[in-house]
Amino acid sequence: GFEEFIGKHKGKHVIVDNWATWCIPCRQKFPKFASLSSKYGDKAVFIACSHDDADAVENAREFLGENPGKYLNLRIGSDLLQDFCEKYGFDGIPRYFVYDEQGELIENTDDVDAISELVAEKLKG
Repeated sequence: GFEEFIGKHKGKHVIVDNWATWCIPCRQKFPKFASLSSKYGDKAVFIACSHDDADAVENAREFLGENPGKYLNLRIGSDLLQDFCEKYGFDGIPRYFVYDEQGELIENTDDVDAISELVAEKLKG
């Protein structure tokens, strides 16, 4: 599951963008995430976590192709989005998670600019 996937990357910061092709704000903010991943992808792990259904995989692939970066692509599916929202205490996407090197969740926000600042601060030097 998702937790195990995050756990595999202990020792590095992990930045997750929860998004979907049907989510307009997600599409608008994604280029900033992709750009951030290009800049810091050697120092941290970036994961584009898609909440699209299987029938939208082609749309998602096309969108990701238009927004290249150093990120992994993980599909959770929209059927699990409600569970995800409840577990992590948010009510919609886009949603960004930042995990520290120990795998602890240190940020959970919908503000991509705040994530950009936090990542820059954590990964500088």
